[in-house]
Amino acid sequence: MSWKDRRAPEEQIVQFLPSYPLVQWIHGDGASPGVIGSGGFAIPKSRVPRDIPDIPGIEHTAWTHGDGSTDEIAAAPTLHFAFIVFARGLEVWDDALGRPRAVATYEDDARTRLRAFVWIKEFWEAGVQKEPWMLTVKGSVALAFLSRGEYYGYPGVFPEFQRVVLREAERIAGAPFPTYAFWCPVTVRGERQQVGKGTNRSWVTLPKLALGPEVLSEKELEAIATPDEIFSASQEMYPSLKEDLEAIMAPQDEGTETRYVPFDEMDKAVEVSQQPALAPRPTLGTEDFEEEEPAAAGDADREELLTQVENLLREAKEIFLPQVLTKMLGVDNLDDIALLEYDRLLKVYETLHDLVQTVYE
Repeated sequence: MSWKDRRAPEEQIVQFLPSYPLVQWIHGDGASPGVIGSGGFAIPKSRVPRDIPDIPGIEHTAWTHGDGSTDEIAAAPTLHFAFIVFARGLEVWDDALGRPRAVATYEDDARTRLRAFVWIKEFWEAGVQKEPWMLTVKGSVALAFLSRGEYYGYPGVFPEFQRVVLREAERIAGAPFPTYAFWCPVTVRGERQQVGKGTNRSWVTLPKLALGPEVLSEKELEAIATPDEIFSASQEMYPSLKEDLEAIMAPQDEGTETRYVPFDEMDKAVEVSQQPALAPRPTLGTEDFEEEEPAAAGDADREELLTQVENLLREAKEIFLPQVLTKMLGVDNLDDIALLEYDRLLKVYETLHDLVQTVYE
């Protein structure tokens, strides 16, 4: 039989995902020089398929992890991102797998995980980045990007970027824009902060948007607009990257390996410089930081959500005074939570989750 005629059941066909270069976060030890001491972004060189030259604002250093292993990295306190698509999820440590595992709903010791496909201005302009890279952060750093209110004294990076850039651009142009239409500068806050409680406390350095608080003028928006090559490539790649991200973030059963096996296919990188002639820049966006309205839920859904809220509330009561919780949750009495409609209850769940997550980082 010719190999061309061989067939196998679909469940035996492994679906591969590319292994993207990673952009991670260093909290900083408060003593070492550079980013290792003060915190910022880290890009393991072993994951980048080409050499990284000297780039203004980028350090070349070594990063020693908690397990003693070391990565050679390119590091920076500030980077300019163009976010193509991002996703937020929850994960827990799985002893059977020896690594974190994505979960669909809150569990004990769950942590928030943020992943995003991005372009980075500093590396793209230097000719190093020719494919989307993946920003991956967790816990307090993820919440510093996502929080819709103030998080340890600063607004979340994404909502603030929407306020000072995207909404103002829409007001001026009369149409919404995708997130990858503008560079989003993110930097360290400049101070280390202690989070947690009791013996479970740690020092962290968190990110913030390096813009605002005033909205940007038309001239300022023009200055941070991404090049047409970035815009065109992002629009073309958005559907496939969104599919990859959904597969990577998909919840797994305990002890079960994902069917998607990462592999390295950097030889298939999209060369932005070789993109065909550009079509006119579209005016309609494909990405927004506003969360979708929750779908209509039945009684069973509400009861399940209420159970999760009650579990979180028990933890929160050990950390915050009742009068503080009522103010944070927007209720007159904590007992009133059990009477809330599903939509309000969902918002209470999200607020409680972020509060509890914060102190256990």
